[in-house]
Amino acid sequence: MYDLIIVGAGPAGYTAALEASYRNKSVLLIEKNELGGTCLNVGCIPTKSLLKKSEDYYNARKSKDFNISINDSFYKNLMDDKSSVVEKQKKGIEYLLKKAKVNYIKGMATLVDEHCVSVDGVKYKGEFILLATGSSPLIPKIDGIENAIFSDEILSMDYSKMDDIIIIGGGFIGVEIATIFTNLEKRVIIVEAQDRLLTNMDQDVSSSVKRVLKKDGCTVLLNSKVTKIEKDGIYIDDKKIEGSTILCAIGRVSNTRDVDPLSLIEKDRGSIVVDSEFKTNIKNIYAIGDCINSYKLAHYASSLAIYSVNNMFNTITNIQIKNVPSCVYTNSEIATVGERECDDDVCIKHSLISNARCIINDENRGFIKLIFRKDGYFKGASINCSRASDMINIFVSALNNHYNIDDMLKDIYPHPSFIEGIKDSLVEVKHKFDSMYT
Repeated sequence: MYDLIIVGAGPAGYTAALEASYRNKSVLLIEKNELGGTCLNVGCIPTKSLLKKSEDYYNARKSKDFNISINDSFYKNLMDDKSSVVEKQKKGIEYLLKKAKVNYIKGMATLVDEHCVSVDGVKYKGEFILLATGSSPLIPKIDGIENAIFSDEILSMDYSKMDDIIIIGGGFIGVEIATIFTNLEKRVIIVEAQDRLLTNMDQDVSSSVKRVLKKDGCTVLLNSKVTKIEKDGIYIDDKKIEGSTILCAIGRVSNTRDVDPLSLIEKDRGSIVVDSEFKTNIKNIYAIGDCINSYKLAHYASSLAIYSVNNMFNTITNIQIKNVPSCVYTNSEIATVGERECDDDVCIKHSLISNARCIINDENRGFIKLIFRKDGYFKGASINCSRASDMINIFVSALNNHYNIDDMLKDIYPHPSFIEGIKDSLVEVKHKFDSMYT
């Protein structure tokens, strides 16, 4: 009997396997598709590789020092580089699992009972079972949906044969894919049913992303519901919008049905129900990552892996899982954490137009938005600039440590850097507090 059986080898699954093995537990890790899950194979990593290479072309194209154009070899190199990045990371994970003596098998696992799973007819027993089965693209009930493709497919297509793309959905997947194709000078249309892009983020972030995408040639249609999809376009009510490629990117749903054919685990709208320790209704079976109803983010899933494994085996961890950063990897990155602003909050939006690193990088649209309670304690932040995803954890730490404005002003920041914009924004907050109470 294993100490722990893990179903799913994405960021949640393989991180849990490594954490348990570091604590001298015997681990069986099972994956039906590819090691690394959605994130590594058809999600985060390939998308960011394509974004990086397309942004290189975008920056060279807009520079006065270069005269470049795209040819077929560019598109081949684009995909070759993406595949190389994926394979390098996969080999890294394989090495770590082998070094940690994790037993890894490929196959479809199904729950048999509270201590047993079956893989291709072979049964395996474990003291604990951890479900980390991930998610898949949501397939909406739209007439003609079979004419659309989904995010898993778009990352491996031949872009040299694509002139345009219609993207249904203005969330982070839709916005990042739109950025890739606008960088490559394709005709791009985003169709969003709600009144703004990135509805889970700050209004200022949504407005900035829309403005930049439109500046780069993307058409953004808000308050627009797709009623029908055909091979050569979509309908919004009775109006047809033509396009040769239709991408549906309106969200993701938990993968839970195949792993639990006997319906042993309680679910809510397809996602596994867990308590605060990520236990299911069966006390020795846990669930984390995209298969539960929570943030569908790889870094959150891997944090839950460490948290839940330590709960299982009654060991101590200091990891905090409450304050979760969200990032969108457009050309000028977006990163947010914490709560939205309320009427009583002290809030500033600090422009980065005078930041030396932004000037060097020819960026003129970045900002840092900070939200504090009236008692001076930090509440939330949004960043819109290059390296935003690297900067946001300063604010995650501020939330975890319950910092106020004076605590946050103690640090020295390097110059020139994007991150010194945080110091400047905090000074602006401090001045605002001082003027309120003098």
